[in-house]
Order: sequence, then structure tokens, then C-alpha cells
Amino acid sequence: MYQWVRSVAWNFLFLAGSVYGSVQYAVPPQPDNYIRDLIEEKVDLILNNLSDKELARLLKPYRDELVREVLRECEQVDCQPGQLTFEEAIAAILKWQGSHLGGINFGGAGAPVSAVTEAALLASPMMPDRRDSCAAIVEGEISMEYGFFKERKVQVFVKPELAKKKQGPVVFFWHGSNEDWGQVYRVLGESVINQITKEGGVVFAPFAGSPDALPWHVMNPALVWKHNDFQLADQLVACAEEEFDINDRRIYSMGFSAGGIQSAAMGRMRSNYIAAIASYSGGQLPWFKLLPTGAPNNYYPAFVTYGTKGQDKVPLVEFSDTSKKLIFYMENRGFHKAIDCEQNRGHTMPSSTKQVGWDYISKVTYSRVSGAWVEKGGEAKVEKRSGDRCL
Repeated sequence: MYQWVRSVAWNFLFLAGSVYGSVQYAVPPQPDNYIRDLIEEKVDLILNNLSDKELARLLKPYRDELVREVLRECEQVDCQPGQLTFEEAIAAILKWQGSHLGGINFGGAGAPVSAVTEAALLASPMMPDRRDSCAAIVEGEISMEYGFFKERKVQVFVKPELAKKKQGPVVFFWHGSNEDWGQVYRVLGESVINQITKEGGVVFAPFAGSPDALPWHVMNPALVWKHNDFQLADQLVACAEEEFDINDRRIYSMGFSAGGIQSAAMGRMRSNYIAAIASYSGGQLPWFKLLPTGAPNNYYPAFVTYGTKGQDKVPLVEFSDTSKKLIFYMENRGFHKAIDCEQNRGHTMPSSTKQVGWDYISKVTYSRVSGAWVEKGGEAKVEKRSGDRCL
């Protein structure tokens, strides 16, 4: 019965439309105002993260004007699908405030605009503001609201006393198809979870946002424009920051199977705060090219594992292929660092990989590459490994 349900789900995933291999899938047209919504989100992130709080206070009443200014910038650069760097958006805002607010600088009187822009770009992640009131973040199951009529259950692992004393990491775990949050014990394992919480960290394991067979919206090409799972992540990060003062340079995404695909999507869509990802038998799907990039110049590291071609699969999806497509995407962009680990297995998670994956991504802290370096270009550094421990 389980195999039949999963087969129906994955077959539904590739119904009529564009071709993926020999199979077709459908992606609906981009909604009206989609790009404007992305620009509004980017302007809000900039205003929420300005180090000069007085300037932020002065600018916030002019939010709509700033959005229009950044949209005008989109006439000069590629904003499809949302490929606008914070550097470009900040430059547009600086241009607007220079002619409307007396030229107040981001860094205060006398600060050179170029230096301040560079500092704003590279100094820290762009953290989201909360979308709704925060539920208390405690050990166990919580229910988090994250917008108008949006609410989701989330399993939380945290030691609140330690989390309030230490600046610990935040880890998202996304489970696979026809699973639930309990898969975290087979993919991360109790030992890794305990290591995270002893650091004062928080592990969030969201409940599925779609039917169990396709648990995350990004799995379904018909829902590619629906960002609920990512908005939930924003709310969880913002509430954790508010309650515990987390280490915002150490926010990671991990997952297996459908969760590994969601984790790869988090790397793209929430690169404004994701430091690194682990995608176990996940990778990326063809319509990911339509996904907006949170911060195009965050070349986040990735730990990518997959099994033997022909064995690590579900109907119509070869996870060795989808994982290699993720690696190819990072190689094509340049700058990324990644582990590309092919293992002799089917669609299972080797227990010996748990610690290695966490050890790799947990050492990464958030950073972005300057616009000047992006123009020069740089090769990705992909290390090929094999075996259960990927050593």
C-alpha cells in the first residue's frame, strides 16, 4: 500500500507540461505582482537589518517609495526570478534617500557610501522579521502561526535554559514523503540532536505543509509559486532570535528524500540567512530554475549524498540524478564548496553518515561574496567522496 501511494504521488508530480526526461510536468504562469512581492520582501529585509537604527526609523514610513525605486532598478538588471542582489537593492535605496532625506549615510556622518554598502552586504545575514505573534519555543510539539490564517505544527528540540545563555545554531530538518518529523531520529540521530541543543541550539522539524506523499510545496510544480514552507521557516527563525538571541551566522537546513529536496530549495530561497545545507538523497527538481534566490551572492556550502543509480529511487525519480543536478548547479555558479558523496545503497540513510554531515555543515558560518568578486568569477570546490561515512 505504501509503495502504491508513493507511486501515485510521484506520478502526479510529473503530469502534463514541460518535459523532465521522458515525462511531462506542469508549472502554472507566474502570478501577477510576484516580482513586486519579492522586492517588497527584500526591502523589508534591508530595513529590518540596518545597523543604523535611526536611519531605519526614518526610512520605514517611505517603504512603498523604496519598493518603487528598487523596481525601477529591475529595469536595469535581471529580476527574473528575483535575481537582485542586496548590493543592488541597497544601492537603489541609497540613491533614493540621497535625494529625499538629505543624503543621510547608512553608516552615519562621513561614512563613505561604497564602504558602508560593502559592509552592509557582507557583514551578516539578512534576518527576517516575524510574520505573526510568536508561540513559546519549548521542547516538544508547538503550533506556530506565520501569517493570516496560516498555522503549522512543529516538533522542537531545545534546552531553553542553555539557549538563553548561549548563542547556539538553528537547524531545520525536513522529512521525506510518507514520513513525519520522527524521521529526524534516523537522519540526524539523537547524538547529533543532543550536540546541537547542548550548544544552546534549536532543531525545528516542521510537520508537512502538503499531503504526506508530497510534503513540501516545492515538490509539486503546480505549487512552485507557493512559499508557505519558507514563510514558516522565516517565522521560526525570527521567533528563535527574539526568544533566545540565536547565532544568526549558523542557520542550517537538512533533510532526506523529499526533505533533501526541500533543504536544497532552502539554500536557494533563503540564502539571505542559510549558512549551509545537507541534502541526503534529495537534490533539485527541474522547476527549481524558477525559484527566486534570497541572496544570489551567498555561495553556501552543501553536503550532498546519494545512493546507487537504479537503487536510490522512487517511481520516476532517480535521486542520484537529482543530487547530481544540485552539484552541477553549484559548479555552474562557481564559488560554492560541496561534498559530493556517492554511496553503495538504495533509498536509505546510513547511520554512519549522520555525524559526518553535521560535522561538515556545522563548521560553516554565513557569508556572502562581494559584487566585485562575483564579476571576476571563481571556481566551485566540489570534493568527491564515497562510502557510508563519506570520508
